[in-house]
Amino acid sequence: MKLKELYITNNLTSLESLAQRDKVINGLQKFNRVTNFSNKMLGELMQCQDDQEKCYILCRRYIHLMDHLFKISNDQNYLKVMYLNDYRRVEQLSMDLKDSLQERYKQLILENNIVNPSELSPLPVSKEKDESPTEKRIFQDKFIGPLDLFNLLQKRQNFLLVDIRPNEHHQACRINCKMGTLINIPEEVIVPGLSANTLGLRLNESIQEVWEKRDSFDVIVLLDSDTTAYNYLGSKLERLRSFIVEVSHYYSNIEGCTAEPK
Repeated sequence: MKLKELYITNNLTSLESLAQRDKVINGLQKFNRVTNFSNKMLGELMQCQDDQEKCYILCRRYIHLMDHLFKISNDQNYLKVMYLNDYRRVEQLSMDLKDSLQERYKQLILENNIVNPSELSPLPVSKEKDESPTEKRIFQDKFIGPLDLFNLLQKRQNFLLVDIRPNEHHQACRINCKMGTLINIPEEVIVPGLSANTLGLRLNESIQEVWEKRDSFDVIVLLDSDTTAYNYLGSKLERLRSFIVEVSHYYSNIEGCTAEPK
Protein backbone atom coordinates (compact mmCIF):
# COMPACT_ATOMS: atom_id res chain seq x y z
CA MET A 1 0.00 0.00 0.00
CA LYS A 2 1.42 3.37 -1.05
CA LEU A 3 1.32 5.83 1.85
CA LYS A 4 0.41 9.49 1.47
CA GLU A 5 3.16 11.99 2.19
CA LEU A 6 3.20 13.49 5.69
CA TYR A 7 1.36 16.80 5.53
CA ILE A 8 -0.44 17.50 8.81
CA THR A 9 2.49 17.91 11.23
CA ASN A 10 5.98 16.58 11.98
CA ASN A 11 5.51 14.97 15.40
CA LEU A 12 3.10 12.78 17.34
CA THR A 13 2.46 15.34 20.08
CA SER A 14 0.85 17.73 17.61
CA LEU A 15 -1.10 14.87 16.08
CA GLU A 16 -2.40 13.83 19.51
CA SER A 17 -3.61 17.39 20.14
CA LEU A 18 -5.92 17.05 17.13
CA ALA A 19 -7.51 13.97 18.68
CA GLN A 20 -8.28 15.26 22.18
CA ARG A 21 -11.15 13.58 23.99
CA ASP A 22 -13.12 16.76 24.72
CA LYS A 23 -13.21 17.71 21.06
CA VAL A 24 -14.95 14.42 20.26
CA ILE A 25 -17.35 14.16 23.19
CA ASN A 26 -18.60 17.74 23.12
CA GLY A 27 -22.12 17.79 21.66
CA LEU A 28 -22.47 13.98 21.61
CA GLN A 29 -23.86 13.34 25.08
CA LYS A 30 -26.85 11.23 24.00
CA PHE A 31 -26.09 7.52 23.74
CA ASN A 32 -27.60 6.99 20.27
CA ARG A 33 -25.72 9.97 18.85
CA VAL A 34 -22.46 8.61 20.20
CA THR A 35 -23.01 5.13 18.74
CA ASN A 36 -24.03 6.48 15.33
CA PHE A 37 -21.02 8.77 15.24
CA SER A 38 -18.65 6.01 16.34
CA ASN A 39 -19.86 3.71 13.55
CA LYS A 40 -19.36 6.47 10.99
CA MET A 41 -15.87 7.22 12.34
CA LEU A 42 -14.94 3.51 12.25
CA GLY A 43 -15.90 3.25 8.59
CA GLU A 44 -13.93 6.37 7.71
CA LEU A 45 -10.73 5.37 9.50
CA MET A 46 -10.74 1.92 7.91
CA GLN A 47 -10.89 3.51 4.46
CA CYS A 48 -8.00 5.96 4.90
CA GLN A 49 -5.17 3.76 6.14
CA ASP A 50 -2.92 5.01 3.34
CA ASP A 51 -3.16 8.46 4.97
CA GLN A 52 -1.49 7.49 8.23
CA GLU A 53 -1.74 10.87 9.94
CA LYS A 54 -5.46 11.24 9.30
CA CYS A 55 -6.07 7.59 10.19
CA TYR A 56 -4.16 7.95 13.47
CA ILE A 57 -6.21 10.99 14.47
CA LEU A 58 -9.43 9.13 13.71
CA CYS A 59 -8.22 6.05 15.62
CA ARG A 60 -7.41 8.09 18.71
CA ARG A 61 -10.73 9.92 18.51
CA TYR A 62 -12.58 6.64 18.09
CA ILE A 63 -10.86 5.21 21.17
CA HIS A 64 -11.70 8.31 23.22
CA LEU A 65 -15.30 8.12 22.02
CA MET A 66 -15.68 4.43 22.85
CA ASP A 67 -14.07 4.91 26.26
CA HIS A 68 -16.75 7.51 26.93
CA LEU A 69 -19.44 5.17 25.62
CA PHE A 70 -18.36 2.35 27.92
CA LYS A 71 -18.35 4.81 30.80
CA ILE A 72 -21.92 6.13 30.34
CA SER A 73 -23.64 2.90 29.25
CA ASN A 74 -25.92 0.95 31.57
CA ASP A 75 -25.58 -2.20 29.46
CA GLN A 76 -21.92 -3.18 29.42
CA ASN A 77 -22.60 -6.68 28.09
CA TYR A 78 -24.37 -5.30 25.02
CA LEU A 79 -21.49 -2.92 24.33
CA LYS A 80 -18.90 -5.66 24.64
CA VAL A 81 -20.79 -7.87 22.18
CA MET A 82 -21.35 -5.04 19.70
CA TYR A 83 -18.15 -2.99 19.94
CA LEU A 84 -15.33 -4.69 21.83
CA ASN A 85 -13.82 -6.47 18.80
CA ASP A 86 -13.84 -3.26 16.76
CA TYR A 87 -12.39 -1.36 19.71
CA ARG A 88 -9.49 -3.80 20.03
CA ARG A 89 -8.91 -3.75 16.28
CA VAL A 90 -8.71 0.05 16.22
CA GLU A 91 -6.50 0.04 19.32
CA GLN A 92 -4.03 -2.28 17.58
CA LEU A 93 -4.18 -0.20 14.41
CA SER A 94 -3.48 2.91 16.48
CA MET A 95 -0.37 1.32 18.01
CA ASP A 96 0.88 0.15 14.60
CA LEU A 97 0.34 3.62 13.14
CA LYS A 98 2.11 5.23 16.08
CA ASP A 99 5.21 3.08 15.55
CA SER A 100 5.21 3.75 11.82
CA LEU A 101 4.66 7.50 12.19
CA GLN A 102 7.43 7.82 14.77
CA GLU A 103 9.87 6.31 12.27
CA ARG A 104 8.55 8.44 9.42
CA TYR A 105 8.79 11.63 11.49
CA LYS A 106 12.37 10.77 12.43
CA GLN A 107 13.17 10.27 8.77
CA LEU A 108 11.42 13.53 7.88
CA ILE A 109 13.51 15.44 10.41
CA LEU A 110 16.70 13.84 9.07
CA GLU A 111 15.76 14.72 5.50
CA ASN A 112 15.08 18.34 6.48
CA ASN A 113 18.41 18.66 8.31
CA ILE A 114 20.87 17.11 5.85
CA VAL A 115 24.35 18.47 6.51
CA ASN A 116 26.15 17.21 3.42
CA PRO A 117 24.74 18.90 0.29
CA SER A 118 26.25 16.15 -1.88
CA GLU A 119 23.63 13.77 -0.52
CA LEU A 120 20.93 15.74 -2.29
CA SER A 121 19.98 15.06 -5.89
CA PRO A 122 21.04 17.96 -8.11
CA LEU A 123 18.21 20.38 -8.94
CA PRO A 124 18.18 22.97 -11.73
CA VAL A 125 18.93 26.40 -10.29
CA SER A 126 17.93 29.70 -11.82
CA LYS A 127 20.18 32.65 -11.03
CA GLU A 128 17.35 35.10 -11.60
CA LYS A 129 14.77 33.40 -9.39
CA ASP A 130 15.16 30.57 -6.89
CA GLU A 131 12.17 28.25 -7.26
CA SER A 132 12.92 26.32 -4.06
CA PRO A 133 9.76 25.89 -1.93
CA THR A 134 11.91 26.19 1.20
CA GLU A 135 13.16 29.62 0.16
CA LYS A 136 9.64 30.74 -0.70
CA ARG A 137 8.13 29.92 2.68
CA ILE A 138 6.70 33.13 4.13
CA PHE A 139 5.22 31.72 7.35
CA GLN A 140 6.59 29.12 9.75
CA ASP A 141 3.19 27.49 10.27
CA LYS A 142 0.66 26.09 7.81
CA PHE A 143 -2.09 27.95 9.68
CA ILE A 144 -1.97 31.71 10.17
CA GLY A 145 -4.15 34.20 12.00
CA PRO A 146 -5.44 37.69 11.20
CA LEU A 147 -2.25 39.40 12.44
CA ASP A 148 -0.07 37.27 10.13
CA LEU A 149 -2.36 38.13 7.23
CA PHE A 150 -2.32 41.83 8.13
CA ASN A 151 1.49 41.84 8.16
CA LEU A 152 1.54 40.13 4.77
CA LEU A 153 -0.81 42.75 3.35
CA GLN A 154 1.66 45.47 4.35
CA LYS A 155 4.52 43.89 2.41
CA ARG A 156 5.23 44.06 -1.29
CA GLN A 157 4.91 40.33 -1.72
CA ASN A 158 3.78 38.60 -4.88
CA PHE A 159 0.92 36.70 -3.26
CA LEU A 160 -2.55 35.45 -4.09
CA LEU A 161 -5.28 35.62 -1.45
CA VAL A 162 -8.16 33.21 -2.13
CA ASP A 163 -11.31 33.96 -0.11
CA ILE A 164 -13.67 30.95 -0.10
CA ARG A 165 -16.48 32.60 1.86
CA PRO A 166 -19.86 32.89 0.09
CA ASN A 167 -19.87 35.73 -2.43
CA GLU A 168 -22.24 37.89 -0.38
CA HIS A 169 -19.94 37.63 2.66
CA HIS A 170 -16.93 38.39 0.49
CA GLN A 171 -18.58 41.50 -0.94
CA ALA A 172 -19.93 42.69 2.42
CA CYS A 173 -16.56 42.34 4.17
CA ARG A 174 -13.97 42.68 1.45
CA ILE A 175 -10.30 42.74 2.42
CA ASN A 176 -8.24 45.72 1.26
CA CYS A 177 -5.53 43.92 -0.69
CA LYS A 178 -3.36 46.63 -2.29
CA MET A 179 -0.07 44.74 -2.50
CA GLY A 180 -1.33 41.34 -3.65
CA THR A 181 -4.14 39.81 -5.65
CA LEU A 182 -7.49 38.88 -4.12
CA ILE A 183 -10.07 36.53 -5.66
CA ASN A 184 -13.24 34.90 -4.36
CA ILE A 185 -13.88 31.20 -5.01
CA PRO A 186 -17.10 30.47 -3.08
CA GLU A 187 -16.98 27.26 -1.06
CA GLU A 188 -20.05 25.85 -2.84
CA VAL A 189 -18.01 25.32 -6.04
CA ILE A 190 -15.26 23.42 -4.18
CA VAL A 191 -16.60 19.89 -4.49
CA PRO A 192 -14.93 16.44 -4.49
CA GLY A 193 -13.61 15.01 -7.74
CA LEU A 194 -12.29 18.24 -9.23
CA SER A 195 -8.75 19.20 -10.12
CA ALA A 196 -7.34 22.72 -10.03
CA ASN A 197 -7.96 22.99 -13.78
CA THR A 198 -11.54 21.71 -13.75
CA LEU A 199 -12.29 23.99 -10.81
CA GLY A 200 -11.11 26.90 -12.94
CA LEU A 201 -13.76 26.10 -15.54
CA ARG A 202 -16.44 26.78 -12.92
CA LEU A 203 -15.20 30.30 -12.22
CA ASN A 204 -16.18 33.51 -13.97
CA GLU A 205 -13.83 34.81 -16.63
CA SER A 206 -11.97 37.43 -14.58
CA ILE A 207 -11.31 35.07 -11.64
CA GLN A 208 -10.45 32.20 -13.98
CA GLU A 209 -7.78 34.36 -15.62
CA VAL A 210 -6.08 34.91 -12.24
CA TRP A 211 -6.55 31.27 -11.18
CA GLU A 212 -4.80 30.00 -14.30
CA LYS A 213 -1.75 32.11 -13.36
CA ARG A 214 -1.57 30.79 -9.77
CA ASP A 215 1.91 29.29 -10.34
CA SER A 216 3.28 32.80 -10.87
CA PHE A 217 2.67 33.79 -7.23
CA ASP A 218 5.27 33.32 -4.49
CA VAL A 219 2.66 32.36 -1.91
CA ILE A 220 -1.04 31.50 -1.90
CA VAL A 221 -3.15 32.16 1.19
CA LEU A 222 -6.52 30.41 1.51
CA LEU A 223 -9.04 32.24 3.67
CA ASP A 224 -12.39 31.47 5.27
CA SER A 225 -14.18 32.53 8.44
CA ASP A 226 -14.49 29.42 10.59
CA THR A 227 -11.83 26.76 9.84
CA THR A 228 -9.19 26.11 12.50
CA ALA A 229 -6.31 23.66 12.82
CA TYR A 230 -8.68 21.35 14.69
CA ASN A 231 -11.41 21.07 12.05
CA TYR A 232 -9.17 21.52 9.00
CA LEU A 233 -9.29 17.85 7.97
CA GLY A 234 -12.13 17.37 5.50
CA SER A 235 -12.78 21.12 5.24
CA LYS A 236 -13.20 23.09 2.03
CA LEU A 237 -9.82 24.74 2.72
CA GLU A 238 -8.10 21.35 2.81
CA ARG A 239 -9.89 20.30 -0.37
CA LEU A 240 -8.89 23.46 -2.25
CA ARG A 241 -5.30 23.12 -1.04
CA SER A 242 -5.19 19.53 -2.29
CA PHE A 243 -6.42 20.65 -5.73
CA ILE A 244 -3.44 23.00 -5.99
CA VAL A 245 -0.75 20.84 -4.37
CA GLU A 246 -1.59 17.68 -6.34
CA VAL A 247 -0.82 19.57 -9.53
CA SER A 248 2.16 21.62 -8.36
CA HIS A 249 4.34 20.57 -5.41
CA TYR A 250 5.81 24.08 -5.64
CA TYR A 251 2.92 25.01 -3.36
CA SER A 252 3.28 22.10 -0.94
CA ASN A 253 3.70 24.71 1.83
CA ILE A 254 0.62 26.68 0.89
CA GLU A 255 -0.75 28.64 3.83
CA GLY A 256 -4.25 28.64 5.32
CA CYS A 257 -5.85 31.48 7.21
CA THR A 258 -8.94 31.75 9.38
CA ALA A 259 -10.60 34.66 11.10
CA GLU A 260 -9.65 33.24 14.48
CA PRO A 261 -6.30 34.17 16.08
CA LYS A 262 -3.82 31.32 16.51
